[in-house]
Amino acid sequence: MSTWKETKVFLTRYLEIYILVAVFMFFGLKWHKNKNYSTEKLEEMMVSVSDLRDKTDDPCKYSILGDPVAAKFDYIKVFIFCGDGTKSTNSMDLRAVKEKTVIGALRELGRVNGFEVKYEDNRLFLGKYSSPDLKCFQNQKFVNDFGTDIKVSGTIECYYNFLPKEIAVFYEK
Repeated sequence: MSTWKETKVFLTRYLEIYILVAVFMFFGLKWHKNKNYSTEKLEEMMVSVSDLRDKTDDPCKYSILGDPVAAKFDYIKVFIFCGDGTKSTNSMDLRAVKEKTVIGALRELGRVNGFEVKYEDNRLFLGKYSSPDLKCFQNQKFVNDFGTDIKVSGTIECYYNFLPKEIAVFYEK
């Protein structure tokens, strides 16, 4: 009989300790999550560029290749033609672009590819390139206002140091 009493006491103490530890872990982990995780921190982690990342002033150095399959028709293609014969070909899912304008798409491209994009005083800066030597087109129409809405399944092309007749060659087909 004494072994059953000892077993009963042991199981009771074990369950008390187990429940106490489980409750402590539940509330401790909940407090830790609330203290250390937030939507602001998640957004910062998703949007900010790492300090260790290779930053460049050449928008033609990197490309985002491949078609965004999950996007179906909700994508945009961005081509940057640099005067030295290099180009950057990019496909972007529009769900990743917060600001659904031409400048918004270029800013997101710059964030992903590691070059700075600025638009101030009606001048566009893509890395080391700037207007008026930088001319951009959306679906083969010259972009005067970079606040123009993005055309779904469209293209944005930017040409640096190209003459109008050289740009026209790209559209002859």
